[in-house]
Amino acid sequence: HQDQKDNQEYLKARLDEEKYNAEQAKREQQDKERQQKVIKDMRLSQEEQIRLKEEARKEQARKDKLDADEWARKEKEAYDAELAQAEAARQKNLKLAEETKKQIKAKKQEEEAERLNKLK
Repeated sequence: HQDQKDNQEYLKARLDEEKYNAEQAKREQQDKERQQKVIKDMRLSQEEQIRLKEEARKEQARKDKLDADEWARKEKEAYDAELAQAEAARQKNLKLAEETKKQIKAKKQEEEAERLNKLK
């Protein structure tokens, strides 16, 4: 009878130990899964940071290009304005030269007419 009781206690102790070991294994598996999830989240976070940095770099490149295009447009506008101003000045000088020629011609004709009048 004592052997049977000892055997039952032994079996109960074995069963408790197996339950404990199973629970311990389950906890260890859960810990391992949590660690893997943390590592995965960290990796994803790093990938996200890399992706965000790349997006920021592309956006900055786009802004730099827009700035360069804007600068080039303003330079062209300034050049075109200088060109237009130079052409206007050239036209004005041509008109002045033409006027001066006409005045000189008129003055010479006037002097020639006076000279002819004096000869008469």
